[in-house]
Amino acid sequence: MEATFRAIRLDELEACLDVWDAAFEETPREYFRKYFTGDPWFQPEYTRCAFEGKRMVSAVQIVRREVRVGQVTLTMGGIANVGTVPAYRSKGYSTQLLRDAIAVMEREGFDFSMLFTGIHGFYTRLGWESLPVTVISAEIREELPAPEGGYRIRPLADTDLESICACYEQCNAGRSFTVVRSPAYLRGWMGWEERTPEDVFVAEAAGKLVGYIAAPVNDALSITEIGWLPAYAECVYSLMLHVARRARERQVAQARLYLP
Repeated sequence: MEATFRAIRLDELEACLDVWDAAFEETPREYFRKYFTGDPWFQPEYTRCAFEGKRMVSAVQIVRREVRVGQVTLTMGGIANVGTVPAYRSKGYSTQLLRDAIAVMEREGFDFSMLFTGIHGFYTRLGWESLPVTVISAEIREELPAPEGGYRIRPLADTDLESICACYEQCNAGRSFTVVRSPAYLRGWMGWEERTPEDVFVAEAAGKLVGYIAAPVNDALSITEIGWLPAYAECVYSLMLHVARRARERQVAQARLYLP
């Protein structure tokens, strides 16, 4: 049967979730819903779909973001959810959808595209290049020093999102490849309200939010993000100690830092 390729229609969102649910068996279906309902920059044109007859069998998502590079802001196209229903694989559908995605990004003036993958050759043949990603691993000491600096560390509250954004913007003002964020981005895309207070902690000085850390604990302590106001860089030490102690209380002795 001949396949057709096009952008998604708004009445096809559930069908697309069906595709991703079938393609990524270990990822909960609801994880993908945020690409439609939680992304402030979602457009139907950014979801490319393949059909056999009336059935959607493959899909690719473009995630539009504004990112800093030096002193300028560029438009990045993140590539996500490249998936095909297992019974329809090996027909070239993902490849064609990626070509469609490239055409959309070129037409709309995107400056560059990025993605994370474990099958690099699949993407290099279409023009992407491989870059290394560094993950730092460390063992958490059984005995941890007392925190210094007089910072109050507490869980993230819903009312903190404006302050978190201000902290993030100041911390990353000159750091390349950081995404320009908004409270709507944090709420809808990153789901920080959903994670409150389990994974995110903030540092306060004299009642002012001056830093934060995102550090879920599973088989290891995963430190995925740290931010601080420039005048309060030392709060990072207190934040790190807090989450390390929390991990130790849960009998977790390994830490991974996903940081530049």
